Amino acid sequence: MDQAGLSNTSITLADISFQNYMRLAGITILYYDFLLTFPGEVAYCWRKPNSATSCLFFLNRYFSILVSFVINVENFAPFRTDMLCNVYALFRQVALFVAQIVVCCILILRTYALWGRSRRILVCMIATAVMLLTISFWAMTDEKHSTSIRLGCHSALAQPTAIHLAIAWECLLVFDILIVSLTLYKSYKEISWSRTEGTGILNKLILLMLRDGAVYFTVMACTNLANVLTFYVLPPARSGTFVTVTSSISVMLVSRLMLNLHKGAAVSRAASGTSATVEFVPMQHRHSDNSSCLV
Repeated sequence: MDQAGLSNTSITLADISFQNYMRLAGITILYYDFLLTFPGEVAYCWRKPNSATSCLFFLNRYFSILVSFVINVENFAPFRTDMLCNVYALFRQVALFVAQIVVCCILILRTYALWGRSRRILVCMIATAVMLLTISFWAMTDEKHSTSIRLGCHSALAQPTAIHLAIAWECLLVFDILIVSLTLYKSYKEISWSRTEGTGILNKLILLMLRDGAVYFTVMACTNLANVLTFYVLPPARSGTFVTVTSSISVMLVSRLMLNLHKGAAVSRAASGTSATVEFVPMQHRHSDNSSCLV
């Protein structure tokens, strides 16, 4: 491995403990939320497991749960060579990034439905996503880091590598900001509509912010911003250690958002006595009795 720029990237026992704590924090968030929401998942998602939204929900949740388990088990396992540790480190980065791609796909579909299946919005989101994904893949190549196989596999990033990985997560941050902006603007348009109808604007604003997921998306964006900053402000052996927590929070929030939609569809079905379902359909001011929009 090219060791240029790695002379100041030694890994101490304190750094190893810090990395372990951060990775355990990520899996704790994910698994604790899973235990809290599992009864609701059984009640609202398992009834129609073959529906498109249920499949996306299961992919988002269980892929991350499986990956987090593998990452943490291997994190404490003995590694005989640095090469195996390097392979594990690459797998960890790729797996966490794939989990974020799944999250982004769900956000694209949800925002597409929120905007009434507007092709302009869809093209804008897909074009932005493809461009940012291309930049991210470029940024994740040519990694240079030192490794330690004491007490598991741990790595310290060289400064150029830290900046490259930061660029990859900055691309995700840009996409989060795009989704937040589209959601807030749509909320503003809905508020303007409610004002012309004479409804209460403050209460309407709160309900729209919660319903449209702007609060969730803002939390995701802020968490990712904190993650990006770690690549610049923390020392090499602790740079990027917030990645697992960031991924877990994103997966958790999107899972809760989709679970709330399934719950809302079930409540609507029980109240109307019809077959309300969660679908990627346009949002309207007046919904039909037999469907519930994914908004």
